[in-house]
Amino acid sequence: MNNTKNFSPHIIGLSSLYILGNGALIFPLTGTDEFGFSAYLIALLALVVFYLSVSFLLDKIKFPKILSAICLPFVAVGALFVGAEAFKDIVNFANLIILPESSAFFVVLAFTVVAVYFALKSFETVFKFSLVSFVLVLIVILFFFIAPMDKYNLRNIYIFRLPDLNSFLPQFGVYLINPVLQSVVLAAFLKMGFGKSGGEEANIGVLIGGVLLSLCILAPILLFGAKLSGNFDFPFSSTAETVTVGRLFTRLDGFVYFMYFTTSIVKITVCLKTVFYALENAKIRFGNK
Repeated sequence: MNNTKNFSPHIIGLSSLYILGNGALIFPLTGTDEFGFSAYLIALLALVVFYLSVSFLLDKIKFPKILSAICLPFVAVGALFVGAEAFKDIVNFANLIILPESSAFFVVLAFTVVAVYFALKSFETVFKFSLVSFVLVLIVILFFFIAPMDKYNLRNIYIFRLPDLNSFLPQFGVYLINPVLQSVVLAAFLKMGFGKSGGEEANIGVLIGGVLLSLCILAPILLFGAKLSGNFDFPFSSTAETVTVGRLFTRLDGFVYFMYFTTSIVKITVCLKTVFYALENAKIRFGNK
């Protein structure tokens, strides 16, 4: 299946959800200070440049079969680690927030079943799920970013001193790994699935995902301050907990829980499918060398 035109909006949705991934769940991390959001903005620029570069290399350069066969197992291992990290984060969230009374084994088993289910589904099923989920996730993020706006303190993102590299670089390094370097898995997934990792659809999706992730990071910083927001286990849902609609709807953070689930599942699914395709392609190339 390599007709990207029939799946243009689906690719945009999937790419955006992949970039959000587990980052929407855990960022900003402990240790965030006034340079944290600036570090992410620089990482967002790096993400766009990096993804464009990687997709250009994958789409325009024809690699020798033996080189591809050697690199593909490394792609599989990398995708496995990225997926495992996302899996760990969503299971930890479910164990602490959604199913605190359940055993950790049950939570792991439940999410393993869901992850494997989607990984074994066809491209069409994954893309349809991604498109519908993307629309809902977009609404959730925009709503919970805008709703508490009257409580925001813009001074929380002001920078009153020169950056301290000992503080700035570790924060930038976190975002350099996720989502910047981890976008390689998305590029490999689209390349092996469609024969093309770049194109307007993927590039737009990566950019939208990066911008939406910036809102998930910025909202708790504006509301609670950088240091306090970094101390929350799940900062964006902590922001959502402050939002109420009248007297009836006082706990709306469940919508954010849905977002966490969908973005994580899409990222894990992309990673697992990339593992399958990379190993399958490596086997074919070794067999035909």
